[in-house]
Amino acid sequence: MKEMHQIASQIICPICGEQLFCDSLNTLLLCKQNHKWDVISGVPRLVKSINNYASAFGSQWKRYRKTQLDSYTKTNITKERLVKALGPFQKILNQKKKIDVLEVGCGSGRFTEILLSNKNIELTSVDFSSAVEANYKNFKKNDRHVILQCDINNHPFKNNQFYFFICLGVVKHIPDLESPL
Repeated sequence: MKEMHQIASQIICPICGEQLFCDSLNTLLLCKQNHKWDVISGVPRLVKSINNYASAFGSQWKRYRKTQLDSYTKTNITKERLVKALGPFQKILNQKKKIDVLEVGCGSGRFTEILLSNKNIELTSVDFSSAVEANYKNFKKNDRHVILQCDINNHPFKNNQFYFFICLGVVKHIPDLESPL
């Protein structure tokens, strides 16, 4: 995973939109408006509370962090699902240039693993739950990867920051699709 100062330079405060920077201990991300975001277990937490309606999912994925990884199950189930979902976009992701991809609802990293196997992808993985900790443990050694806990309805990204985004298996976890989270 990238260094915290590199991560901070790629995101903005979800409250005011100011550029974030990290404190000297790499335990907080701050903006000029003095909004503060904790960095816990190596992951920036850009949510108002890390204990939210998705907490149970986070607990589950932290406990069973490898159960859906193709490398762990010795299958290609996740890879086949991703290739099918991407359709013609698979060709774009195989280009020989850097492509910034946002993975929304990353959980413990089922699709993260497959996406990171493509050397062209610079991946940012986000989840509303603490499952980001499992993802971090599974893929922290990859320097093309950034992991954040955030609310995608109040996200820390600049306009047009990503070329492509992936959001698979998330809708079933949203309690009320008619209202914002």
